[in-house]
Amino acid sequence: MSERENIFVAEAEKPSQFSRLLVDRFGLEYMQGEEPQAPEDLGLRGQALTADGFVGLRVHPNAFVDPDAATDEVQAFDAYPVQIDLWLPRPAVDEAQEAEARAWFDGLVAARPGLPMLLVHDVVLLRAAYLPGKPVHDFPTATSVDFPDIEAWLPWVIKTGTMAF
Repeated sequence: MSERENIFVAEAEKPSQFSRLLVDRFGLEYMQGEEPQAPEDLGLRGQALTADGFVGLRVHPNAFVDPDAATDEVQAFDAYPVQIDLWLPRPAVDEAQEAEARAWFDGLVAARPGLPMLLVHDVVLLRAAYLPGKPVHDFPTATSVDFPDIEAWLPWVIKTGTMAF
């Protein structure tokens, strides 16, 4: 599977409800005739914000959450139930896809400033975090979403019960 960019959203709405924001605010359309009443795994596409051509987005529940994770197994996105995967059609340059993801992240923060969000590269590297009332925080290039980097990201994420040390 090719690399993707991810936006994790701390959202009480279902992915299908959040997808309506993407359609209404950003002019995206559902892929393959999907509609918001479909299962909670939706494909969207539309005009890229920073590049020529199209962008693809998949809005779905965050499947990486482990409610029984041990303290040393927590991840930055554990309390973010909605996941958006974003990609540019290949052959896209990685930097172009990362720039596109950042533009979508910033656009979503502007559209829903009351929602905490994380920008992640390929479900591995934490790029940016947003908490309401604070500016967007950018992380150093190699910051992992995993426990070894918890001191770097813990002040910038929504915490789960296993993160309360």
